Amino acid sequence: MNYELKNQYLTVTVTTLGAELISLKDVEGTEYIWNADEKYWKRHTPILFPIVGKIREGKYTLESREYSLPAHGFARDLEFEIESYSKENIVFVLRACKETKKSYPFDFVLRVIYTLKVKRLDIAYEVINEDKDKMYFKIGAHPGFRCPIFENETAGDYYLEFEQEEDALQIPIDSDVYLTRETRQFKGKKLYFNEQLPIDGVIILTNYKSKSISLSSKQHNKGLSVDFEGFPFLGVWRAEDNAPFICIEPWYGHADFSDESKELADKKDTICLESMKTFKCAHGISII
Repeated sequence: MNYELKNQYLTVTVTTLGAELISLKDVEGTEYIWNADEKYWKRHTPILFPIVGKIREGKYTLESREYSLPAHGFARDLEFEIESYSKENIVFVLRACKETKKSYPFDFVLRVIYTLKVKRLDIAYEVINEDKDKMYFKIGAHPGFRCPIFENETAGDYYLEFEQEEDALQIPIDSDVYLTRETRQFKGKKLYFNEQLPIDGVIILTNYKSKSISLSSKQHNKGLSVDFEGFPFLGVWRAEDNAPFICIEPWYGHADFSDESKELADKKDTICLESMKTFKCAHGISII
């Protein structure tokens, strides 16, 4: 079921399936969110939980038992309940159940909170460990944005610009989309499409200084900014076949390394949450 948030600047549509943001329009009706055309990619802005990316062979172990999890976890494919709803705010909640425990044996609560603030949409996540033991997870956002925004443009008209000049680390991936242990320096402030951002390319960054990145066109002044303060990893993805969208993805965690341990607790950059504790993080999308 879909729900609408609206103020004098923005109109937002979200849905109970995956608690996913499916539309973000400005006052002129310009759409910024990818339309989920299955020809390229059938998602809009999926939430990644309880893993980000892929785990090796799709399986992990916990206390000598083996479990299976699909890439990016299961939250994006499950129906969330509505905890509260108003004109400019909505709270979705997903709770552990028999189905989730088949692949992830923890008692958890996941809240996703959308709040309109002038020309900005805040997106907050709360993960609560209601289990008697420690809980291990990763969480991330995977928003897809229309690029180009207008039909008479090309992707080559666009570029990404970091808030600050960067001297960050880039983590390469192998042909199976697992991370490698080699890192390289990423320097600069702008990423130009078809040059630094190749088609079907994935860029994974960490140790950056910026708290936001903007998507802009050389042809007009419409654009957006994604902020990710506190998130230790940022992914940028363009799909193959010259797909007309770009994903800007703040993450707590990442896919497995190619030589990663199968034990869930030992996976690098996994969050360990004590019993009855809450983990919170948030990012935002602002219209320029």
